[in-house]
Amino acid sequence: MKLAPHNCPEYCQYYQLKVTVKTTWFVMGVYRNEDNIAFERTPEGQNQILEFFVPDDCEQHFVDVAQCLQNKGYVLEIKKVPNRFIGSDNISL
Repeated sequence: MKLAPHNCPEYCQYYQLKVTVKTTWFVMGVYRNEDNIAFERTPEGQNQILEFFVPDDCEQHFVDVAQCLQNKGYVLEIKKVPNRFIGSDNISL
């Protein structure tokens, strides 16, 4: 089965949100409740960072939710960074 580009991590925008350990599950749950607008995971060994792979057509909605969570104190920092999978042969999550 071939995935459409918007379903593949190397074609998505890449964001990192810094959260407190106690709000991690809440923030992840909010995004899962938002019709899965992004794929999230926690990088190994970085318990305050959540990384999100966001399809282009969901980016504005993702940012709006992140800013709302930041305004309410659940997210400490929002960073859009270069997608680490672009140009990589290893896309294992």
